[in-house]
Amino acid sequence: MTEQNPQVRLSQEHGSYIIVDTTDYVRKLNFPKEIDGLKLKTEFHVSLIKFADQIADKSLADRISEANNSVAHFIDDHPPQLDGQFLRAFQPEKDLESIVGLVDILDLEKWRDAIRVVLGGGTDFTVPHITLYTKQLDKGIPLNSQREFDQRTRPLELGIVDKLQRHLSKD
Repeated sequence: MTEQNPQVRLSQEHGSYIIVDTTDYVRKLNFPKEIDGLKLKTEFHVSLIKFADQIADKSLADRISEANNSVAHFIDDHPPQLDGQFLRAFQPEKDLESIVGLVDILDLEKWRDAIRVVLGGGTDFTVPHITLYTKQLDKGIPLNSQREFDQRTRPLELGIVDKLQRHLSKD
């Protein structure tokens, strides 16, 4: 398999995603360990794209990794930064709740355009966000498309938003 960029990589841990590891960045922000009954996760990432199924075809996985590695510099040069917008996400049928922060990625569209060349034009990308807090430790909610994001997120209470935003200004 093609050697992967450690920050922007194909992950098949819980399905198949291309993710950006943001653990070090979020830890430096020193968010509270718990907010409103939800616990701070232990690892953090931004999912850039979710593939329909686990990628079992090694050749396809290699092509995706190779394509991603060739354009990962678009993300590495300007890594994701929380933009100050925080939302509450729900998946009631699984008793899941979380707090997510939206992120800015300066060259995201350049990365997406390059990935579309390999995967085709109908590629559905995620809404870039970091899941910060979860009801069940490290059990996030799938927000893998604009549709899922719109259905499962709601505005977060202003007091909690203010508390989280204060940690961004310390950076």
